[in-house]
Amino acid sequence: MDSPKDAKKRPTLQDVAKVAGVSVQTASQVLAKTPNVRIALGTRQKVEAAAVQISYQPNRMAQAMRRGKSQVAAVWMPVDRPTIGYLRILNALSKVIRRSEYELMVVGLDSTVAFGGEGRLPSQWPVDGIIAYDAGRAIKRYRTENPDDPTPLLILGNEEFERGDTISWDVIGASHDLARDLILSGRRNVVHLSPQWVLDKYPNEQRSRGYREAMAEGGLQPVFIGAEDETATAGAEALIQYLQASPVPEAITAFNDSMALGALRVLDARGVKVPVDCCVWGYGDFPESTDVRIPLSSLAIPFDDLAENGWNWMSGRIADPSLATRTMALPVRRVQRSSSIPL
Repeated sequence: MDSPKDAKKRPTLQDVAKVAGVSVQTASQVLAKTPNVRIALGTRQKVEAAAVQISYQPNRMAQAMRRGKSQVAAVWMPVDRPTIGYLRILNALSKVIRRSEYELMVVGLDSTVAFGGEGRLPSQWPVDGIIAYDAGRAIKRYRTENPDDPTPLLILGNEEFERGDTISWDVIGASHDLARDLILSGRRNVVHLSPQWVLDKYPNEQRSRGYREAMAEGGLQPVFIGAEDETATAGAEALIQYLQASPVPEAITAFNDSMALGALRVLDARGVKVPVDCCVWGYGDFPESTDVRIPLSSLAIPFDDLAENGWNWMSGRIADPSLATRTMALPVRRVQRSSSIPL
C-alpha cells in the first residue's frame, strides 16, 4: 500500500499544465475531452504528451462529476460457475468497449442471485450503463427495488426491460434443429447430457427445451442424463452411470463443450466408434474442443457479434436515453468437427 508520502508524489493536473506550458484550465479541458471547447491541435498534443511524460492519471470521479458521465459500463454476471463462456464474453466486450475510451467494470454475482433467487444484490457504483450476461433476473429484481434508477440497460439474454435493449441468441432453435436433423439422419436414440440442477430447477432451459420439442415432434421419448455439475469430469461420470443400464446412444447433445468432452472420453475409452456408432455435439465452441484426439462438433455462441451489436446499442442509449426498447436475436452457428457426421 502506498504511504501518504508516496501519494503526495503522484502527478497532478497542475504538474501536467506546468510541463505543457499551459493553464490548469486548458490542461483540464484537454484531458477531460470537454465538448464544444476549441483548443488548438498543437496545444492538445502538448498537454497529452505531458500527461504521458509524467505518468499522470486523471481522477475519474472528478471527471464524472464535471461531465455527468463516468465513462464506465458495468457487466453483471455470475462468477461462481466454471464456464469459459463468461471469460469469452468479457474478452469480447472489453475489446469493443475500450475502443470507445470506456472502461469495463465487472460486477460478480452468486449464481443464486443472478438467476433470481434471494441474496444481496451488489452495490451500484455510478456507471453510465449496465450490461447483464446470464443475470437478467437479478437486473429485474434491481429494477423492482430501484424503480427510479435511470441507468440504461443491455440484456444479453432473453429478458426485456424499459430503458434497455435485449440481444439474445437462438439457443432453442439451434438445439431443436440439431436434434431434429440427428433424428432425420436415422439416429433415433438421441440423449441430452445436462447438469442435474438445471434439469431440476429450470425444466424449460433453452437447450433442453429445444431438444425435448424436437424429440416430441419425431414421436420419440426424450432421455436426459443428469450430471453433478457442468464439468467434463461430471459429464463423464454421468455417462458411465447411464451406460451401466442402457445401450450406447446413437447421438449425444450436451449442455456445454466441457460435458461433451467428458462424454467423448468415455466413448473413446470403451472403443465406441465416434461418430459412426455415436456422434457427440457440445455447446459453446470452447477453445479446448479442438485440442483433443476427436475434435468436438459444437453450437457456437456468437460472442463477438453480441459484443459489437450490444455496445453499439448501449452507447446509443447512453447518448439518448429516450430511445424505444429494442430487441434482436442472433443465429447460433454449427461448427462441424470429427465427433459428428455432417447433417
